[in-house]
Amino acid sequence: MARWHRSPEALEAARDWRDRCLLADGSILSGNRLWTLENLLHLDRHFVQNLDEGEGDFLQKLEAQLAPAPAQAKQLAAEILWILYLSVSERGMKGATKRIQIRRAWEWSGERLPDAPKLGEPLERGVGFPGTAFNTGRWRELVFCIELFRDWKRLRRSDAESLISDPWRFAEWVDRHPASKNRQFRHMLLYLLFPESFERVMTSSHKEQILRRLGAKLGLDVAVDGMDRMAVDRALVSLRRRLEERFDGAEADYYEGPIRSEWMGKGSVPKVGARKATPPRAADKAHDLSRQLQSPGDRRVWLIAPGEGARLWQEFQRDGVCAIGWDELGDLAAYPTYEAAYEALREVRGGNPLNDANACFEFAHRMRLGDLVIAKQGRSVIVGVGEVTSGYRYDDARSEYRNVRDVRWDQVGRWTLPEEHRMVVKTLTEMTTYPAWLSAASEALGPLPSPSTPPGGSDIPLPGPDTVLGPYPIEDALDEMFLTQAQFSGILDALGRRKNVILEGAPGVGKTFVARRIAWALMGQKDDSRVQMVQFHQSYAYEDFVQGWRPQAQGFALQNGVFHQFCKRAQADP
Repeated sequence: MARWHRSPEALEAARDWRDRCLLADGSILSGNRLWTLENLLHLDRHFVQNLDEGEGDFLQKLEAQLAPAPAQAKQLAAEILWILYLSVSERGMKGATKRIQIRRAWEWSGERLPDAPKLGEPLERGVGFPGTAFNTGRWRELVFCIELFRDWKRLRRSDAESLISDPWRFAEWVDRHPASKNRQFRHMLLYLLFPESFERVMTSSHKEQILRRLGAKLGLDVAVDGMDRMAVDRALVSLRRRLEERFDGAEADYYEGPIRSEWMGKGSVPKVGARKATPPRAADKAHDLSRQLQSPGDRRVWLIAPGEGARLWQEFQRDGVCAIGWDELGDLAAYPTYEAAYEALREVRGGNPLNDANACFEFAHRMRLGDLVIAKQGRSVIVGVGEVTSGYRYDDARSEYRNVRDVRWDQVGRWTLPEEHRMVVKTLTEMTTYPAWLSAASEALGPLPSPSTPPGGSDIPLPGPDTVLGPYPIEDALDEMFLTQAQFSGILDALGRRKNVILEGAPGVGKTFVARRIAWALMGQKDDSRVQMVQFHQSYAYEDFVQGWRPQAQGFALQNGVFHQFCKRAQADP
C-alpha cells in the first residue's frame, strides 16, 4: 500500500534540517552557525532550568526567560520552534501563526529574520493534528526538544551518523530519554526523519487504538496493553503489511477515507482474543450492579467526580472513560508510591496536598480492572455506575484530565442520596470499607433504569449521535446537511465578518442541527464539550447570561451566568 504523505514539502524540509542542523552545526533559516552544543546549553540554563510559572502566555514567558541568553541562542530557540511546528497541520496552527511566532522569537536576538524558503510552503499544511493538548503543553514539548538535541550534540560524529542511518536504533535512542513517553514531538520527529518506517500519528493513544481496532479486524494478534512505544511502532509496520494486501497498492492513510472510520468510529475497542459474551438484559444488569454495591467481594468501589459540578460527565460517557487531573505531574506511573506523588505535588502546588496525592496514587496504582466506579455530582447526586475495563494510562492527546482509565458505564441517570449519606468533597474516594454507605447507595439506585430513561430527568445531557469526538472537515458537514457548498460557505463567511448569523424557520426544520455543524466546521472537530447551547426566553436576563446578584437566605450573592462560565472554561482550555 502506498503511503499518503500529507506534505512532501515538510518531509523535504526535515531532510534538509537533518543534514544542516542535526549532523552539522548550521541553520535552517540563515547562514549562521546555530545548532551547537554551546547554544543548546544556554537554552538549557535559561529555559529548562528556569521555568516560569507566572503570568503571561507561552511566548511572553519564553522571551523573559531567554532575555539574558546570547543572541545566537535566541535564534536557535526560533529554529527549534520551526522544527516543532513543522509537523502541525493547519487545523492545529495556521502557517501564518507559525511564521509570526518564529519571527518574533528570532527578533529577540536584535536581528531581523531574513526571508527563507523553509518559512514558506513547508509550514503551511503540516503533517497532522496533534490536538489541543499540544498548544497548552508547548513548553513541555520545548523542554523535551532542548534536552534531546543537547544530548544529541554530545554524541561523537560517527555515533550520530550511525544512529541516523537506522530508524529503529534512532528511535531506541530517543526513547531512552525519560520524558519521551509523554511527548508528542517524539512521534513527530520519527515520522519526519523516517516516514517509511513510522506513521504520521502523533499520539500513543491513537497508535494503540489503531492497533486494537484495525488489528483485530485484520487478524493481527497483538496484546496492546503493556506494549512499549517501540513495540507499538513495530506492530504498526506489521499492520501496514496486512493493509497492503487489502488495498492492493492503492494510496491509503489512517486519517483519510474508509480507514479513518474503521478505527476512529464510535463503539468500544475490541480486546483481541476476548470471548464475546451474551449481553445481559437491562433488568438483570441493574440487579447485578445493585447487588455488587452491597457485596463487592474482592472488587473495590470508587467514588469519582467528573470535574467540578460533573461538567465532564457527558465526555466520560461519550469516550467510555473516567479521568482525573493534576496534568502538571505528567504520567502518574512515574510516582510509584504515595510519598513520591505527595512530594511532586507539594513542589508544584505547595501546601499540604494529602488528598490530592492520595487520589493520584490510588487512581494510577490501586484501582484495578473489574473495580466498580460511581460518578457523582456534588455531594448528594449519583449520575452513573460502571466497571473499570483497562489499566491506567496518561493520554497526552486530551486537553485536560489526561490521567485516564476506560470504564463501561452500565447505567447513567440521576439518583439522590439521603442527607445522612452525603458524599465527601474529594475527586476520588475508595468506598469499599464503608458498608453502610454502599447499602444506602444501593437502595437509592434501586432497580436501575435504562440509560435512555434517567429517573426524574437529568440536567446533565446524555450523549447522543452528535457527541462523537473526531476530525470534522467541511466536506463532512455538507454530507449531513441540505445546504449547498455555496450556502454553507456563505454562513461561515458571515460569521467570520460579522460574528453572528440568524437561521430562521419553523420548529423541526433543522436549525439546531445546522448550528451544531457550523460550530464543528469552525473548529474542524466534532467536540460538543466546546459548544454551548443557550435558550433565550422572555424572562431571560443579563444576570442569567453574564453575571448578577441573586437573593440568598442572608442578603445577596454574586453568581456567574452561562456565558461567563463558558468563557472561564475556554480560558482554562485554550
